[in-house]
Amino acid sequence: MVSSSLVLYHNRQGDVDKVLDSVLNSRIDIIIVVDHSINDNFKVLAAKSNKVKYFHRFNDGYGSGHNFGFKESQKIIKSDYHIVLNPDIYFESSAIDCLISFMDSHKDVGLVMPKVFYPNGDFQYLCKLLPTPYDIFLRQFASKSLKDRNDDKYAMKTANFDIEMDVPSLSGCFMFFRSECFNRINGFDTRFFMHFEDIDITRRIGEIARTVFFPGTFIVHAHEAAHKKSKKMLLIGLQSAIKYFNKWGWIIDKRRSLLNKEASLYDRE
Repeated sequence: MVSSSLVLYHNRQGDVDKVLDSVLNSRIDIIIVVDHSINDNFKVLAAKSNKVKYFHRFNDGYGSGHNFGFKESQKIIKSDYHIVLNPDIYFESSAIDCLISFMDSHKDVGLVMPKVFYPNGDFQYLCKLLPTPYDIFLRQFASKSLKDRNDDKYAMKTANFDIEMDVPSLSGCFMFFRSECFNRINGFDTRFFMHFEDIDITRRIGEIARTVFFPGTFIVHAHEAAHKKSKKMLLIGLQSAIKYFNKWGWIIDKRRSLLNKEASLYDRE
């Protein structure tokens, strides 16, 4: 069985309808909608299907919301797999079929992410190396040419995205977990209100199972980089970066070096 969770915060109705329609037309058995918006206007979503369970609660962060969604889903079904969904994604039912089949036949995988495209068909480079403080500094303060050169390496842009790859950092826009693994690590680290929670959880899943990019299917992601649009979100992102490096190491992080070296072997150049 497959459970899923969706965390909302004043999202566009059209986007939410798209992701819900994708869920309801697939083999996903239940979706827990966790609404962190000030109002509860999205409560009407529960009328769409008995698969939809709606909760309006205080905003304690993206990861915390999904942890709540996972726990509530497991009160209703004991799922084999749990999907963390962004409100700006959509997919065909065949995508879920492919991912279930992949996970069923790869018992050593704890987390998988498919190909991700923009609505216009452009590929999104969402497989990443583990970040260093240098990467974060360049992203915020370097010249565009220097930043772009570094981002090409950080986002593994020269890798072969037509093959299965073990990747140390997968995007939080669509995370297909083995429920047993998600439960074993107690889900997201709630110290990360927003940003870096996906890097952190991929790394923790990677300590007990494989974290894999699977090119056999895809989803569509209308990506919105909120941290680039708001000074507040930029500050939250920097706070999360500090928490991440305090946890895993700033300059000395031997595990990061090893995982990044292994991921670089997929480089086609």
